[in-house]
Amino acid sequence: MPNKTKACKTNPIQEEFGDDYLLSMGHKKYRASMAYARALFQFAQGAELLTPITQSFSDFIHVWRDVPVLREFLRCDAIDRNSRKASIRRFFESFAHKGILYLIEKMIDNHHTDLLPGVYHAFCQMVDGVSDRRRVRVISAFPLNNIQRKRLQDALEKSLKLDVILNNDVDPELMGGFVCYTDSVKIDMSLKKDFEKLKSQILSMPCEGDKKI
Repeated sequence: MPNKTKACKTNPIQEEFGDDYLLSMGHKKYRASMAYARALFQFAQGAELLTPITQSFSDFIHVWRDVPVLREFLRCDAIDRNSRKASIRRFFESFAHKGILYLIEKMIDNHHTDLLPGVYHAFCQMVDGVSDRRRVRVISAFPLNNIQRKRLQDALEKSLKLDVILNNDVDPELMGGFVCYTDSVKIDMSLKKDFEKLKSQILSMPCEGDKKI
């Protein structure tokens, strides 16, 4: 009889690394993500390696997000766990910190690699908490140029009274303007919001036929 192998599932990936993503994970996944992040943070802080480990995690998570084959490989149960761990170490040991590689190996063991975005965001929050800085996600209709980024960053730093790390994502549906997310605060300065407001006002206006005689 031919050997049966399990097919690797290719579920849609959640690209949002913000608080909404963490809250949407469900209680068990949220707790697991926080536990991984806390263990990595405590190791990095205790070894005085916060900066290199944060950078290494950022580099890996961007590769993970941009390369679908890597995501599928990490979660594919048809491939032996030890083989997956050995491959990750072989391909990434030249630039990924050993603490990040160990984290990924443990997540492979526990079938938790889909939690990587949540772990990354939770870890960044912990690092920011001891660094007097805040990460702000800015969604705009078009990529911000250097001048726009600098003006927006300066304005946010003045308002928040903290150093700001700006992450820019693009959503053409906004049409213009931008939306900022920081912690649990949303600042919507998009044209889409203005058009929705105008549409609501127009639809709420009484028609001639609605007037009572």
